Amino acid sequence: MLAKEQLLKKIRLLHKVQIKNNKGKKMIKMILNLGVVFVLATGCTHAIMRGSVVMKSKNQAHVCLGDNEVRKGDRVTFYENKCEHDSVAGDTDRGGGGHVMVNCTKKLLGQGTVVRLINTHFSTVVADKGVKFSEGTTVEKRR
Repeated sequence: MLAKEQLLKKIRLLHKVQIKNNKGKKMIKMILNLGVVFVLATGCTHAIMRGSVVMKSKNQAHVCLGDNEVRKGDRVTFYENKCEHDSVAGDTDRGGGGHVMVNCTKKLLGQGTVVRLINTHFSTVVADKGVKFSEGTTVEKRR
């Protein structure tokens, strides 16, 4: 009889330990899941909002940065992207899997100010005096 009671005590104790371990495992899983969600959520946000000039008139640019990306009065920067072919890897003449190696650089052109939000996709920017840009010029705003 004594052995049976001791056995039942041990089973209850093991069951409590299992319950605690399962709660701990669930807690760890929940914390890890929240951590993953946090990393994904913050990792997908960009520190730089980037668009391009779609239409130019004198010193004004209509750019692909909408009302969810910029606000009236925000300062933006104009850049020109220069890309050059460095070399061709592989034998493309014979149907090989060659690819063109490209070297791109970003040249600072100047800054401007958002003066009007057109809609969720576009805004109007006035470039600072002397800034030369064209349609296709990259426009960036830091968050």
